[in-house]
Amino acid sequence: CSQPQQATCLGVGGLRSHWWDQHVSLLRHVSFFSGSSSGSTQTDDESTSSSSSKVTGARGLFLEEENAVSLFAYCSPSVVAVTALARPALPPGTGGYSKPYSLMPEEVPKQGAGSGFVWDAQGHIVTNFHVINGAAALAVTSTDGTRFAAKLVGAEPDKDVAVLQLVDENGAARKRVPAIPVGSSATLMVGQRVFAIGNPFGLDSTLTSGIVSALGRDMRSITGRVIRGVVQTDAAINPGNSGGPLLDSGGRVVGMNTAIYSPSGASAGIGFAVPVDTVRRCVEQIIRYGKVRKAALGLHCAHDSQARSLGVTGVLVMGVAPNSGAERAGARGLGRDAAGGVVLGDEVVSVNGTRVATVEDLLSAVELNRPGDFADVVVRRDGTLKTLRVQLSERVE
Repeated sequence: CSQPQQATCLGVGGLRSHWWDQHVSLLRHVSFFSGSSSGSTQTDDESTSSSSSKVTGARGLFLEEENAVSLFAYCSPSVVAVTALARPALPPGTGGYSKPYSLMPEEVPKQGAGSGFVWDAQGHIVTNFHVINGAAALAVTSTDGTRFAAKLVGAEPDKDVAVLQLVDENGAARKRVPAIPVGSSATLMVGQRVFAIGNPFGLDSTLTSGIVSALGRDMRSITGRVIRGVVQTDAAINPGNSGGPLLDSGGRVVGMNTAIYSPSGASAGIGFAVPVDTVRRCVEQIIRYGKVRKAALGLHCAHDSQARSLGVTGVLVMGVAPNSGAERAGARGLGRDAAGGVVLGDEVVSVNGTRVATVEDLLSAVELNRPGDFADVVVRRDGTLKTLRVQLSERVE
């Protein structure tokens, strides 16, 4: 794909340093004019009209517009374009180089270039795994058009999360791309206003807005595993937005834009973002270990269709890994009785109070823990419920 034309961004220095104070003051102003003050006697219709028509500041903008303008000015320098580079197939006789007399291999952008955002002061960039999957090299472009090399720290394909780091020996890159505030997805509400910043169709630093349309959606990742708790939004998300942040009205990341539902491939008002609490759990481990350390019970389970054919409504245990926490806790797999008949193994029905009915449910419940944690696993054995206290081990991929 062609390099997107870079736009010039306003300077960040003084603007970022005092934006929060102005923003908080603005929100208080909105709250006052919306009738939340204890002394207000406005009706709902009157307060809505008052707050939407109130003009503030020298620019003559409405309060909602002022908030969006300030949010973009503050957050956009932390959003970057991520370009995955691949070495092209070269004709025979070139010695592995793009030109017979060149000493430098030519790199071309691969399809799938998207967005990312700065996670911390150490120059870590968070993006989608599908954006950088298969790349031979990575480049990050800031809002002022400056391009930096980046390297892959690690990834969690099951959650479509990847962490890059700027190749930044003298610290110049980190000064140009400051970190963005990270919020929480646990307190999101349907109807809450959200904003997306990214590089759709190569158009850098694009802001779109909308609301949280739904919560708790399930979406399959590039590996086929299900990502739970996905945020649905009607903020326009298009190709190139992948990996960019979904922000609340306070400019805090609440999700990472990942996918859209659209017959045409363009935005149809149904976009999906990985919740930032899931992103945070992955990113912290990737930065620390270079990967996500996943917890495991030590159980080998039957396919869901096999379990249903045997009349099992939970997750059927076929075998137990030797020396695993499940074995030490007394879990049982498939066996035979004295007469040689088949005896079904334990049926897992819940983990730490979370009901499980499928293998995916079980994996998702266990992954909320870390290796070394203990989990209360309720199994049905011979028609009786039994609780096993299992110490989780690290899953071997």
